[in-house]
Amino acid sequence: MSKYKLNGINLLTEFFLMAIALSIVLGAIAYEGKQQLVAWVIGFPTIGFLFILIVAELAPGLLKFTRAFGVSEDDAPEQNNAAQMESGTWRRVGIVYGWLVGYFISIFLLGFYLATPIFLIAFLAIESKLKLSRASSVMLVA
Repeated sequence: MSKYKLNGINLLTEFFLMAIALSIVLGAIAYEGKQQLVAWVIGFPTIGFLFILIVAELAPGLLKFTRAFGVSEDDAPEQNNAAQMESGTWRRVGIVYGWLVGYFISIFLLGFYLATPIFLIAFLAIESKLKLSRASSVMLVA
């Protein structure tokens, strides 16, 4: 008997998403020419990644080589810092949602073409703590 226990919720979610991705790809067959392109560009990689996730869930031993790319146990937070980590995580989620809402509001008020560079410069200057000139340079290159 193996010590690994299947996670039914993960499998259910992965199969549900696989059904959606397959319906997108198979539905695109009815389209002609370039109309199929977007559905296939989204659908095929999604199906591939979901297949890897399902294989990893059903037979984790088959994907041992991918463990080298994951986070090691040394990087895991200590148990006594769980409450502190939880509050820090929710704070970060709030900041991310604040940036998203701010971006949507700026698009509504300024328009996409004006809001995007202003938002990108502000984000790089505040979150990355770049100087305004460097943030502007990064925005121009991007």
